[in-house]
Amino acid sequence: HKTYRYDEKELLLPITRKALGYLQDSQRENECEGFRLYSDQYTNRQLKIIGTNLRIATKLHHHIGRETFATNFIRWGGKVEVLQKLMGHKKLSMTMKYVHVDESMKQAEIDRLDELDAGSRDASARRKKGPGN
Repeated sequence: HKTYRYDEKELLLPITRKALGYLQDSQRENECEGFRLYSDQYTNRQLKIIGTNLRIATKLHHHIGRETFATNFIRWGGKVEVLQKLMGHKKLSMTMKYVHVDESMKQAEIDRLDELDAGSRDASARRKKGPGN
């Protein structure tokens, strides 16, 4: 877990073992206790330079990491209520502003309906056969 302060509140966030390893490596290499924080403006300027150098058409900004995390968290099966807590939002509507549902996500959820229907038909067939058949 790592403690994060934002908007006069403290969040205790769980992190993966791999992320913890990166943090510990960075601390050893830089002889510091954490990461240096930069202003949103500075970060946006640096991201613009990176995007230009890499010829990335998408406009990069300081919230793009949060958007990517939120979208992938949901795409990989994370629960939206957990995402809300991880992002430190009081309202679910704020969390959902960071989640970008694309066509593949919509299709994957629709495809799950076939699985539900197949399971329903199997259960119905078992009931018709009766116990022990």
